[in-house]
Amino acid sequence: WSQAGPSLTTMLVALFALWGPSELQAFPITTSRTRTRIGTNESPQKRFLRPPSAPSVLGRSVVQSERLGGLEQRRTTEVERRTSRVATIARDQRTLKHAIGIRQKVFVEEQGIPNAFDQWDRNVQGEWTLRDEVYHALSFDAEGYPVGTGRMLVQSAGTEKFGWISNVAVLKEARRTGRAKQVMELLHNQAKTLGVKWISLHSQKHAIGFYECLGYRTQSMLHGVPRDGPNGVLAFMVKRL
Repeated sequence: WSQAGPSLTTMLVALFALWGPSELQAFPITTSRTRTRIGTNESPQKRFLRPPSAPSVLGRSVVQSERLGGLEQRRTTEVERRTSRVATIARDQRTLKHAIGIRQKVFVEEQGIPNAFDQWDRNVQGEWTLRDEVYHALSFDAEGYPVGTGRMLVQSAGTEKFGWISNVAVLKEARRTGRAKQVMELLHNQAKTLGVKWISLHSQKHAIGFYECLGYRTQSMLHGVPRDGPNGVLAFMVKRL
C-alpha cells in the first residue's frame, strides 16, 4: 500500500461490509502468531480461516470416494447376482434341460445306468416336459453354471401329501462342495410349502450316510435293482418334515 492509500484496517472493514464473514473465511490470513508448520498442530485461527484449496481438495476426495463406492457397489451386485442363483426350481424348458443334462452325464455316461429317465420326465410323445406335480431342483456354481440337480414327485394319499425324491446328481468337478445339500434343502422347502409331511427316496449304497445326516432313516434294503444303482443295492429311506 502507498502512503496515500487506505490503511489495512480500513480495507478489512470495507471487505467485511461488502462480503460478510462467510466469504472472508475462505482467505488465509496469517500473522506471526498464527504461522505454524504444515503437518503440525494448527492454531485455532488457522483452522478457522482455511485456504481456498481445502474445499476443492475435499471435493475431489468426495467425488473419488463416491466413484469407488459405486464401483464397489457394482462388484457387490455382480457377486449377489451370481450367488443368488445358488439353487432354484426349474420353471421352463431351458432349466429343465439343464437338469436332464446333469442326470445324463452322471447316471448314464458315468455310472452306466441304461434308463435314467421315466414318464415323469417325458410326455407321451417322448418330449421333455414339466409337470405340475414334479419339481426339478438345480444348483449352480459361483459362475452361474448348473452343476447339481434333484427331482421330487408330490402326490396325495387321502388327506395327506407325500413326496418322492429321486435322481439327485452332482457333476464330478462340483462334488463335495455342498451342492447336493443345496438341492435337498430346496426340495425340502418346496415340500413344506406344499404341505408335504413325509418324503421318501431310494439311496445308492455310498450315499446312505449323506441322507442320514439330512434326517432320513433306512426302512429296508433293496437288492438286484441295477436300474437305479450301479451295484444293484438301494436303501429305501424316509424322512418326516
